[in-house]
Amino acid sequence: MASLKTYANLESHFPDGFDAPEGLVAIAVFEDHEDANDAGLAVLAMGGVYWMLYSEQVYVMCVHEAKSVAVKAELEAYWALQKGVVRDVKPWPLVELSFWSFAAYALLICLFFASQEKWGLVELGRMDSVLLVARGQVWRGATALTLHSDVVHLLSNLVGGIGFFLLVCRLYGVGLGWFLVVLSGVFGNVANGFLYYPESHLSIGASTAVFGALGVLTASAIWMTLRARDAKLSLPQWILPLAGGCALLGLLGVGEGSVDVMAHFNGFLSGLVLGLAASAFRGSLIHSQRVFAVLVWLILLSAWLCGWFSDSVQSALP
Repeated sequence: MASLKTYANLESHFPDGFDAPEGLVAIAVFEDHEDANDAGLAVLAMGGVYWMLYSEQVYVMCVHEAKSVAVKAELEAYWALQKGVVRDVKPWPLVELSFWSFAAYALLICLFFASQEKWGLVELGRMDSVLLVARGQVWRGATALTLHSDVVHLLSNLVGGIGFFLLVCRLYGVGLGWFLVVLSGVFGNVANGFLYYPESHLSIGASTAVFGALGVLTASAIWMTLRARDAKLSLPQWILPLAGGCALLGLLGVGEGSVDVMAHFNGFLSGLVLGLAASAFRGSLIHSQRVFAVLVWLILLSAWLCGWFSDSVQSALP
């Protein structure tokens, strides 16, 4: 941590000849850009404004003169909280990947897209809030992830999805990473069905899992930030990954037309919860990659078997 000076002696560290702009007063000086940024975030968190001026290779924070006492008090409290915090926590080691799983994902959803019309898979496996809740067909939360409405829908989830999935798997490994992605998509779809019920709501697509992956990444960043801060809830620090994740959710998950915004939100929220849990137990879970890989295939296979069996039973009824 560089140049977090005691306020009683701060004035002596200002650059020679430095004059604050009219109406402003200089309250702090920093040699390190990261420390300057941290202090600025603390000021913004209290609803204040500041100016950071670069002078003679240091950063000088200026605020309105009328607010200087309050801002100083806030920064003193902020830095008191940070005293003794260990910053040099080792980052998570990235996991070496085999890209076969991503090729399998692309092949799987392309095969489903090519055959879904011929075999009536859309009606059989789509998310249906009424059937999910009233008849307990929760397997639709998984089957809907493998279906897409058109080529554009397919490509958007194929290209965009692989990017997020790759990052998740780099952190957690192929087996655990895909398990978190698929499970967040399933939970997101099921939650979406319950929220819409008793209104009829139909949806398909892997985008719920895509935003689930975004939630997992956001949760992982929050966890690493909190650990780097010695588990102290420093608001300007841990809120940044969450704000970034929410910003991406807003940019990519909201739109006009047939975009299922609630499914995206529920997928993101599910990924956030699962990601926090996985982060807490990553050290032990990461050694069971094959187990989680098998679970992924079991989830998808059993879901479609439930769909086929349910459809066969319904067809046999008079």
